[in-house]
Amino acid sequence: MIINCIKCNKKFEIDSHLIPENGRLLQCGSCNHQWHFIPNIVKLEEKEEKLKSDKKNDFLTVNEDFTIAKKEKKFKEIKSKNKIFKKNRTNFLNILIVFLISFIALILILDTFQPLISIYIPNIDIVLENFYETLKDINLFIKDLIKN
Repeated sequence: MIINCIKCNKKFEIDSHLIPENGRLLQCGSCNHQWHFIPNIVKLEEKEEKLKSDKKNDFLTVNEDFTIAKKEKKFKEIKSKNKIFKKNRTNFLNILIVFLISFIALILILDTFQPLISIYIPNIDIVLENFYETLKDINLFIKDLIKN
């Protein structure tokens, strides 16, 4: 990871595993300037607060402006990826819930109208009994897994 000194703009290469997520106090080897460096992407609000509090520098250097723009771009990319992941996970859960409810409703309908359905499909009684026995076996299997 390459880090620029805020004061003298000297570049340093530092291993990224040496800096924790909440940041670390760094000191420039050339000008001995100390600052707290956070490796995470700078949020827009933090950047605005920094610019307001740092009134002695009325302008940004080209390098600082470029790095801030890069960090903003990375922040937006990560934010959009997180939204996509959450959206996909939510859609999957919704589909799973709808599938389970539909499956239970189908079982209830078949059980309710079994005598009428057996007129049109003569062997439906045997199929439904086997299906119910399979559901009971699955239920017992899950209970055994939970006990152990």
